[in-house]
Amino acid sequence: MLKQAEDKLKQLTYGPAPGDLTGGAFSSSGDSSDENINQDAAYRRDRALPKGVKLPTGKEPDDVDVAQFYISTEDLVPCTSSMADAAALAQQLESDVWTDACAALMIARRLAAHHPAELSNVLGECLPQIKNQINNLRSSVCKTALIAAQDLFKAYGEAMLTHLKSFSPTSPTLLVTLLHKAALGKGFVIGEAKCALSTMGQFISSEAVLGLLLT
Repeated sequence: MLKQAEDKLKQLTYGPAPGDLTGGAFSSSGDSSDENINQDAAYRRDRALPKGVKLPTGKEPDDVDVAQFYISTEDLVPCTSSMADAAALAQQLESDVWTDACAALMIARRLAAHHPAELSNVLGECLPQIKNQINNLRSSVCKTALIAAQDLFKAYGEAMLTHLKSFSPTSPTLLVTLLHKAALGKGFVIGEAKCALSTMGQFISSEAVLGLLLT
């Protein structure tokens, strides 16, 4: 069973390796030339980006201290109007302005830490947006969303199982999204994604997670 889980994990994280595809340029037959290696790297890189999406360019604005978005759970302060914040959260998480998206993710973190009951009422609506922000190509937003995922695991534990496996035909599950980021993201994004997976393992039983990987 453990071997099956490992194989499933690799499949979810990387997809079929080019060497496993037959009848094309990535065929496993023949020698392992530099050309094949380069094709393999390009194949995996292209799979990491949604079709038609370009990487953002330019530096972060000098007047924005992104460290404010990375504070620890213990330093989060309660919301002054938790019910109103929870009601408006889903729409705020859809913002295309990266600083506004990070601010909304911070509200989600504060709600999870101090007002989990209010957040639970809209969690099903907000999680797809949080997952989308994990896939945001701006690293600051991606990292903030990954930290928010950690706070959600801490707040809801086993109750997050339903959300980990829920998906649509055009969107991967939250679990698969975390696995992809842990394998294919930038250096500090990979580290944060691994922290999210580690937190998940602390608050959700290994048997339950293994069951998700095998289904």
